[in-house]
Amino acid sequence: MDPDLIHFGVTFHAAPPVLAERLSMDCDTRMALLRRLERFTQGRMVLSTCERFEVYAVTGVRDEQAWLPVLADRSGVSAHELVPFVRIHHGGFAADHLLRVAAGLESRILGEPQVLGQVRDAYVRASRLGQLDPVLSALGRAAIHTGKRVRNETTINRHDRSVVTLALDYLAGRSRPTQDRTVLVLGTGSLADDVAAALRDSGLGRLVFVGRNAPRVRALACRYGAEAFPMTNLAAVISESDVLISCTGARTHLVDASMIDPVRSRALDLIDLSVPANIDPAVGCLPRVSLTRLSDLLNGEHPRRDGVADAERIVQEELARLIQWQRKRRFAQQIANLTRHRPASVGGTSRERARSVHARIVELTAGSAA
Repeated sequence: MDPDLIHFGVTFHAAPPVLAERLSMDCDTRMALLRRLERFTQGRMVLSTCERFEVYAVTGVRDEQAWLPVLADRSGVSAHELVPFVRIHHGGFAADHLLRVAAGLESRILGEPQVLGQVRDAYVRASRLGQLDPVLSALGRAAIHTGKRVRNETTINRHDRSVVTLALDYLAGRSRPTQDRTVLVLGTGSLADDVAAALRDSGLGRLVFVGRNAPRVRALACRYGAEAFPMTNLAAVISESDVLISCTGARTHLVDASMIDPVRSRALDLIDLSVPANIDPAVGCLPRVSLTRLSDLLNGEHPRRDGVADAERIVQEELARLIQWQRKRRFAQQIANLTRHRPASVGGTSRERARSVHARIVELTAGSAA
């Protein structure tokens, strides 16, 4: 069977949050999955974000039943649980989907800027591991180029919406302004950096960072004129905070009820932007404590249509360019095969065989141009 471009994945728009958490994979797990897929794919790439888990591959295996056990084995989610939420696309439909994802058209926050970086990271990771074949490599480059064009040439994200702005909008709706609060940011990655930058721009009283990586915690604190503390001080820092925004890559709960004084005198707003969750849901049941998770923020977002038509046009232009490239590549391969292996069934003189090959090339050229 000839290889086919395939998209196999789960988006979390309709799936329960617990499934999103269980399908979320750290870097090591994604690398293990890529290696597992080597058995039946020519090229493979894994995209894992807070809204989706997707595999893109060039493979001769089109049967959904062959893919489910692989994903179930690596995620710990049973194939039976996955079936209602799995989506599969082939060929041009798979390519179109990734271009739309990179453009922000498949996100609940229309045009969100983070997803393009996540597509780029997935592409770079697979490339460095030698997991990309020419088709998937071209698709990854096309997706990144599409995302850049959409952001530069349309108004799809003119409102600058992101999970960070959703979190700050939520805080703005609470009783006290951010400027009067102590805000604790748990984490040291790019999302924590984005949160801190947005908080600085909005103005706030006291900003505190807590994280496992001491040098990175200190660097972030220095950048934003904040304070830095190690994870061992987390409970003490929470007791002095009005807001905690969690955005780490940890696979377990970092904040539980034992860290929070049950009779604290001031309100505490907890916002968990992490997938899987960093804050035990039971914490939200404590007095004077409010817990908001990423899924809550996303579900409350009202879709906008600004720039969608222009973004759709760009996606179709880049998809057409990619399909044309693939046709030319397939045509070149067919020509190379013809000139390298002349059909044994063609009898007659060498001139007659050459004419037969030439006629076949003309036929292929006409088909390629169609």
